[in-house]
Amino acid sequence: MEVDLGNLMAYDSHYYSVPSQQSREELVNEFLQKGIELVQAIADSLFTTLTSTEDVDGRTPR
Repeated sequence: MEVDLGNLMAYDSHYYSVPSQQSREELVNEFLQKGIELVQAIADSLFTTLTSTEDVDGRTPR
């Protein structure tokens, strides 16, 4: 998975969807799940590069 923080983009060049007999609902769920994984990768990369402070509520980015 490649993450470009400058453009807030993520791309998984190893992922592809094989045409099958999946219903539209199954395809939507599959693509939403992959989208969630990509957005999480962006968030993880973004927050690991920011400096933060610890307080009682957890880490807070500066």
